[in-house]
Amino acid sequence: MDGHTLRVPAEELVAVDAAGIPEARSSVVDAGLHLRRPTDLADVRRRDVPLVRLLGGVDLPFLPDGSGRRVVAELSLPSTGRSLELWSDQPCLQVYTGNALTSTAPGHDGRLYRPGDGIALEPQWVPDAPNQSWTPTPILRPGSRYHSHTSWSFTQA
Repeated sequence: MDGHTLRVPAEELVAVDAAGIPEARSSVVDAGLHLRRPTDLADVRRRDVPLVRLLGGVDLPFLPDGSGRRVVAELSLPSTGRSLELWSDQPCLQVYTGNALTSTAPGHDGRLYRPGDGIALEPQWVPDAPNQSWTPTPILRPGSRYHSHTSWSFTQA
């Protein structure tokens, strides 16, 4: 994913422990993971900040600004002009930079995948939400209905 830029319009993220269990809300600035402007993923994955060192990259729930359907991430590859805009009404966006990618079977172009060769952008509920008093819970009661909307927009400049 080196060469790609990522923008996540979020003032906060959820700090986690080494097992990925949420510990507390944190300012993206305090965590050293301010992605409000397009930021090179190579830089993000290699930042010398506690959460990146702990996780070997990024595997964190960000709390995108606003509510309802809105842009929660923009991913682009400036060298090609390709970009992805991700819209969702979910309260959280899990960003995973492929920290644990390893393979023994050849992938694209016959290469073996290694850490950082992929990214996952996952709109979802806040992890462990039922045990976090500050966030809505995803518990669905009998007779209730659930609806969510996520969409992707791809462009080529």
